[in-house]
Order: sequence, then C-alpha cells, then structure tokens
Amino acid sequence: MTRYHAHQRDENGEGEGDFWVTGDGVLMKLDMTHSNRRGRVSNVESVLEGLAMGPQPECLFTVPANYNSIKTGGPLESLGSFGK
Repeated sequence: MTRYHAHQRDENGEGEGDFWVTGDGVLMKLDMTHSNRRGRVSNVESVLEGLAMGPQPECLFTVPANYNSIKTGGPLESLGSFGK
C-alpha cells in the first residue's frame, strides 16, 4: 500500500491530507481537512475494511428483466442513455 499526500485548492476553499491506495488502485484510507471560503473547517476520514478481492458472479453484471430506462434531462442528458 502506498501513502500519498495531497493539497487541493479551488473556488470553494482548500484541503490537505493523506490517502492510502493499494497496488490495484483501491482507495483504502482517506484522512483530510478542508476549509471553505468562509473559514469553516471540516475533517474527513474514511477507511475501507474487510475488502476481499476475487471473482464476481456474472449475475452482478446482468441488467434485471424489469429494468426501465428513463430520460434524465438537464445536465445528465450529455451522459447518454443508461441501460442500453
């Protein structure tokens, strides 16, 4: 597992912290602090536990028979049709 340090700044504020990623690219832990433009500070911590890598059953990738596609409109329209 590799530990990274990140610093981010945009129009909403800035954040800094560390995150840990496996060799397969799975985010296992995140520990960051974010300050918005008004100075409000938020701490964010996320930990992934009990991860089991392995083959997945084909049924997880099968669209259910009763699935219906919907028209989203708005900004999601540019993503195209879902479920086709």
